[in-house]
Amino acid sequence: MGYVLVSFILTIFIFSGCSSSVGNEPRTETTSTTIETTKDTDVIPSDKDVDADSDTGIASDEDNDTEDDVNTVDDEVLNFIDPDVNPNVSGLGLSVMRGNSIYYSDNGLYKIRTDGTGKFKISDDFAMHLYTYGEWIYYVGQNSGIYKIKPDGTELSLVIENNAGSLVVTDEWIYFIDISEVVNKAAKSPQISRIKKDGTGRQKIIDNTPNYFNLSGDWIYYLKYPEYRLYKVKTDGSGNAKVSNAVVVKFKILGDYIYYTENAESDVRAGIWKMKLDGTKAVRLTKNYVASFNVSGDWIYYSEGQEGGIKKIRTDGTQETKINEDTASWINVHGDWLLYQWEDKTIMTGPWEKLTMVRTDGTGRMDF
Repeated sequence: MGYVLVSFILTIFIFSGCSSSVGNEPRTETTSTTIETTKDTDVIPSDKDVDADSDTGIASDEDNDTEDDVNTVDDEVLNFIDPDVNPNVSGLGLSVMRGNSIYYSDNGLYKIRTDGTGKFKISDDFAMHLYTYGEWIYYVGQNSGIYKIKPDGTELSLVIENNAGSLVVTDEWIYFIDISEVVNKAAKSPQISRIKKDGTGRQKIIDNTPNYFNLSGDWIYYLKYPEYRLYKVKTDGSGNAKVSNAVVVKFKILGDYIYYTENAESDVRAGIWKMKLDGTKAVRLTKNYVASFNVSGDWIYYSEGQEGGIKKIRTDGTQETKINEDTASWINVHGDWLLYQWEDKTIMTGPWEKLTMVRTDGTGRMDF
């Protein structure tokens, strides 16, 4: 991944110091975000077109695919929603899946088939916080604007020029972490804002949210700064209410449950927990220290940090299994594939950050 990715994260999340107030949260997980998808709809094109080179596809040295070969594989799927896109938003949005192809960010926007073939660069843009909806892939660009691009690398356009973090796209709106006032030193913490897909109608929803938010139905779940308690507010900004008194470090919503880790100062509160959307029936699923986690289907995938490697456990807390020894962060899930960033400390000099894909059973490893 290199120093470019690290520099971009530090620049965008200049407010990351706020996380230090809640204990030992790993540095690489301070911008996690999870959202529940909404129903499908048409996409409203932006009229703010940016010059885009439709010939940006560059085949890798490992493959002989041409641009036409790769772009005709199952990616022209209209009104598409990635079933794993919500939990992956909280994994920095490193990747999204469309059909049988995974799109990922690695000093440019790439695609690769789920069988490991057809690696192809569709854009030179430094894309982060990827989200796919309908005919488009949305992302936060190197200059902090929110962009959209077709899966074949054409029709790149700017939706809004704004310092932004994680985002989620619904039928009408783009919701995003708005850090423009933090960058301008007008505020100490970000806010959650939304804007229509055509770039109009920008609205502020809530202030004082450090880094996490989650959209479930008509409700936005977020961590309130500086207390780091979980709150919810309606998408129109009304009905703000506390959900739980737990001091939450990371959380993700899947179905009827909130999965989360706490600011655990003792083993009593360590591990991964889940509770109902109303904050009741909290249950601890694992007692292990957790540096990063993601949830998809019936499984939770998590990293124990420097020595524990990557493990998986069922959402009922059973069948814990070790996948590999990597010290992973920003875990993204796509069906039976994991894509994650990790640090290779065996390298004498940096960069130590690597991007890897591996099946959820530990096989089929691909290092990028």
